[in-house]
Amino acid sequence: MGLDNGVLVRGVKRKDLPRFIKYPFEKDYNDGVEVCYWRKCWGLRNWFLQTAFPNRPADKWEFKCGVAEITYLWRIVIHYLENPEDWDNSIWDFDEIKSTLKEQKRNLFWLRIWMKLHPDAEVIFYDSY
Repeated sequence: MGLDNGVLVRGVKRKDLPRFIKYPFEKDYNDGVEVCYWRKCWGLRNWFLQTAFPNRPADKWEFKCGVAEITYLWRIVIHYLENPEDWDNSIWDFDEIKSTLKEQKRNLFWLRIWMKLHPDAEVIFYDSY
């Protein structure tokens, strides 16, 4: 079974977002600008959804995020970077994903700041589980 998760911002172009963001793909494939992407990282996905959306319906696959939810995700990424022994439930060894997590940490930091300046932004965490 596959799993793709990510964070995207709808209704904007890359030029509208902080220039410090390093995008996971050369172009945007979804209906928004993708800021983070994970493939088969069940542990990260489960921890985030249980924290940010504990009462989510089983059939929901998109979750609108505010600054609080993105902060949860940012802190989870930081936790894994500071505690690599906790990284589990993924097809990736920590050493394989460490550089990606560092980029996502930076991206989520800048996204949080940008969201505070753009409170009407539509930021989505998608879950293709």
